[in-house]
Amino acid sequence: MKTIIFILSIICAGSLLAQTTKKYDDVEAYTEDLAKVKLNGKYGYINRAKTEVIPVRFDDAENFSESRAKVKLNGKWGFIDKSGKEITAMKYEDAWSFGDSRRAGVKLNGKWGFIDEAGNEIIPCKYDKTLFHFNANRMAAELNKKWGFIDSDGNEITPFKYDDAKSFSENFAMVKLNGKCGFIDESGTEIISLKYDDAHSFSEDCAMVKLNGKYGFIDKTGKEITAIKYDVVEDFCASRALVKLNEKYGFIDKNGEEVIPVKYDRAKTFFKSMETSFVTLNGKQGSININGNEVIPVKYDYIGGFVLSRARVKLGDKWGFMHENGKEITPLKYDEAWDLTFDEERAKVKLNDKYGFVNANGKEVIPIKFDDAEDFNYGRAKVSLNGRKFYINRRGKEVK
Repeated sequence: MKTIIFILSIICAGSLLAQTTKKYDDVEAYTEDLAKVKLNGKYGYINRAKTEVIPVRFDDAENFSESRAKVKLNGKWGFIDKSGKEITAMKYEDAWSFGDSRRAGVKLNGKWGFIDEAGNEIIPCKYDKTLFHFNANRMAAELNKKWGFIDSDGNEITPFKYDDAKSFSENFAMVKLNGKCGFIDESGTEIISLKYDDAHSFSEDCAMVKLNGKYGFIDKTGKEITAIKYDVVEDFCASRALVKLNEKYGFIDKNGEEVIPVKYDRAKTFFKSMETSFVTLNGKQGSININGNEVIPVKYDYIGGFVLSRARVKLGDKWGFMHENGKEITPLKYDEAWDLTFDEERAKVKLNDKYGFVNANGKEVIPIKFDDAEDFNYGRAKVSLNGRKFYINRRGKEVK
């Protein structure tokens, strides 16, 4: 009897939880154990037990970050804690969520400043513009149409004299004055002279610079590790930087050496996760590793986007599938093929005017027999066979 009562209590509790969430117009994903809910155009928050812990009363709201949430009431923004207590007055024209610095940007009377987690205005609302979050405890801000840097306590670490400024990256920040760019360190000292026409932030200890219409790279001492000669460059990734010269592409290392010849008609920056670049040469596509060795032979007429490390490929008038390591996981025999769907792990293929599906290993898991087929969505695919249209599941069985 006790067992029956226990089971019934679980069923009832589950039913109540379902009813609790069904009453809302929208329920978002949990962030910091609270989920934003919407009802009749108003917002509030529920906990993981589906209990409404912060009443649905706000005109707008964002997810919690650093135990604080940005909310809007009567046209003004403010912040609440997880109990729903207002830690600031609802008075701001705009606001940003809290970041790692435990500061949030707020806008009042057209000017920006910052508050701490207690709602105290640590940095007065006096700046025309600021960047979104502190980086290395520093942030660029604009005052009277000039840029400078402040720390998270509001101390000004540079004069407000620059025409432009970027966030700190790898302990350096790009600044611009009188049309020329250089770099400062975290103390605000100009370490690299303001002499370049343009520059990017440091990435892997190197920064792109532009001078007289050409591009190259410098290191953190300001030394030019390449001649400023390239038509296009991209930031370093996986210790290689893509460069373009005379309509051809190649790669340099951090010494400025062209370790992969500038010979390709097209190329993409290396993917750091797999240290592979996709290249085109004489109308054929393939991939190379950071040493310039071919991973996928440069012989294919088309290579699609990789999903689950697999991509459809075309050679001549036939299609198949390939792993990112260069291994063909199906014969190149299909008249047409479509991309693998990430969540379904199925790819549509066509052969002799019939359609079927292969899985991520290239196995034909649904026979190639249908007159037409659509991609899988939520575990079902619409197919046509002998004039009849119906749905199948991922095993190829007919479902409603």
